Amino acid sequence: MSRLASKDLDAAAREIAQAAAAAAGFPPGVAPPPLTVPKPGAAMQHTPAGAAGGGLDPKAHAAAAAAASQLMMEQLMEHVCPSARDEWRADSFGGNLRLSIVVLGASGDLAKKKTYPALYQLFKKGFLPRRLQIVGYARSRMSTPELRERLRGYLDSGDCECVEQFLNSCSYMHGEYDAAEGYERLGTELSAWEAQMSVGTPTKAHLAAATAAAQAALAQAAGGANGGAPAGGAPPGNAAAAAGGGLHGPQGARLGRLFYLALPPVVYPQVCEHLRTYCATLFGGGGGGGGGDRAGRGAAQPAQGSFVRLILEKPFGSDLASSEALANSIGAHWPEEQLYRIDHYLGKELVQNMLMLRFANPIFSAFFNRHYISNIQITFKEPFGTEGRGGYFDSYGIIRDVIQNHLAQVLALLTMEAPVSLHPDDIRDEKVKVLRCIAPAGLGDCVLGQYAADKGQPGYLDDPTVHPGSRTPTFAAVRVFVRNERWDGVPIIIKAGKALNERLAAVRIQLRTPPASIFGPLDHMRNELVVRFQPGEAIYAKMVVKKPGLEMDFEMSELDLSYPERYKGVVIPDAYERLILDCIRGDQQHFVRRDELRAAWAIFTPLLHAIDAGAVPLHPYPYGSRGPAAVDQFITDSGYQRTEYSWQQVHPSHHPQMSTPAQLAAAAREAAAAREAAGGGAAAAVGAAAGPVAGGGGGADGVGAAPAPAGKL
Repeated sequence: MSRLASKDLDAAAREIAQAAAAAAGFPPGVAPPPLTVPKPGAAMQHTPAGAAGGGLDPKAHAAAAAAASQLMMEQLMEHVCPSARDEWRADSFGGNLRLSIVVLGASGDLAKKKTYPALYQLFKKGFLPRRLQIVGYARSRMSTPELRERLRGYLDSGDCECVEQFLNSCSYMHGEYDAAEGYERLGTELSAWEAQMSVGTPTKAHLAAATAAAQAALAQAAGGANGGAPAGGAPPGNAAAAAGGGLHGPQGARLGRLFYLALPPVVYPQVCEHLRTYCATLFGGGGGGGGGDRAGRGAAQPAQGSFVRLILEKPFGSDLASSEALANSIGAHWPEEQLYRIDHYLGKELVQNMLMLRFANPIFSAFFNRHYISNIQITFKEPFGTEGRGGYFDSYGIIRDVIQNHLAQVLALLTMEAPVSLHPDDIRDEKVKVLRCIAPAGLGDCVLGQYAADKGQPGYLDDPTVHPGSRTPTFAAVRVFVRNERWDGVPIIIKAGKALNERLAAVRIQLRTPPASIFGPLDHMRNELVVRFQPGEAIYAKMVVKKPGLEMDFEMSELDLSYPERYKGVVIPDAYERLILDCIRGDQQHFVRRDELRAAWAIFTPLLHAIDAGAVPLHPYPYGSRGPAAVDQFITDSGYQRTEYSWQQVHPSHHPQMSTPAQLAAAAREAAAAREAAGGGAAAAVGAAAGPVAGGGGGADGVGAAPAPAGKL
């Protein structure tokens, strides 16, 4: 908790003493009783009555001093308060919010596959306010009924009535992204709806006056993002307040506008400029600052907590310079507190669980340092290629597409220090600190690959949307080091690839081999903590245990938290669903701040420029494989040791229909018989059990995968 310095307390005490003396009836010119700031728990101290009485009756002076003392203590304690961050809570908007959600790019794939389905789930679960409109805006010429039919197939149809209610709240407006006319119409429609939701159907005169006053206030504000007073001294919105005062009295309804930019970032600058000019002023004149305070103090201002916010989709540039240029162009119109740069990985359940895992569990947090941890791997694998959509990917590559953003955020959460509080900026401050401790990755700190045709599947260069002869990597393993006291010397390998053998996102933390083990060498049985984000969320620790039986033998097993087993029947929300709700609540914890973005780009920009110049070798790998062979030695050189361990071959989370011991035993016998029939016998069975995870293919990296060389994905 931050406190005012003692000299500030003394100054505050003197000011309050003057006010308290006047309130207690001391005549003008009579000195109030001197006040000494007490130690905690002590009472206020005054000079004896009469010592500074200035001719007052001693009894009257004592009574006045006692009253003044109480008043002074109450007022003084108002100056001794925690940091505003310590008192922060995410907004619970309740049912009084009138919310407009505008989806720009409503005709695109992202909107229909992610944005609208996430909004529907929030609507279905009761997390959106009753007074709601969702406006789609795009260049495509389409009517509102056509938009609703287009969306219907992407919504959960289990509750037809709820689907219809949701679709009835959706409308569509055609407009260009680089022309003002569409945004003017959009702003007018938003104000008209807000007026109607506040007081009923407004007259044309009211709407015209409110719109004109809002535009005048906006011009006066000179781009002020939080509704601050313009140069002329009058707060923005006063004219609008006068025009709208007859509509809803001295305090208006609580209003919210959320603009979701499901658009390519190349159009962000002009879209953000037009939104600020024509759509940022709430009905009644409020500017909707990101902190939730209303703009201006006119009679018809929107209620406390009204807001205007923007959600922006990646990519945010292609290197540090382009990212900064984009941030400058957006920041010229919108302040940071109103911008929500979405990274859907920050909405995943187990990514959000990282803070809890690290800072609420001493059993884990105690070994999160260089003294115990040998190496860390952060892995992302997709089992499909570009599939005809290589035009976008070819201009970015796997590092820009996945590693610089999604996996860098996981890295920051995994290695940051404990934040002062759960305030979004306290958390993001720590993420920025640790990202700034990471030196830029060098040419010797990466292995790149590009998938080739195999087993009937096309190679990357076979995609007609990919530039012929492209050297864009579809696989990358990058090694980085955090140069601080906690992590210095610990290699962190970030791996990502397309057209691999499975779908997987996981963190693998391998601990050092125990020194001077009484059980002999244990390099092949290192402890590991694995967090699997997808598929089938799980957290498990690999450990050495005594093998059941009469002999003193040991083997590796696991402490296992598999979410499908532990949380049966619990539906884990989609990442977009969670993040959109956070934005409505004003919680920026899981959104990327500008300085975070800058720090992440600084790590990878030199390497990206070298890759673009062709200075880094590109290794081909077969479609459906585990990646380039060259990555094996790279990971071994980073300290990774292959472990003799396998995930349970028949695990309830993977076979939910099998729950009895007899069923599990039968399945195990069938698996053993199949291995023997394949010609491997018992030795092959042991190799199949040990091989997958040893190379990363078992446990978090898959179930029942074929043996593979150590160190691969």
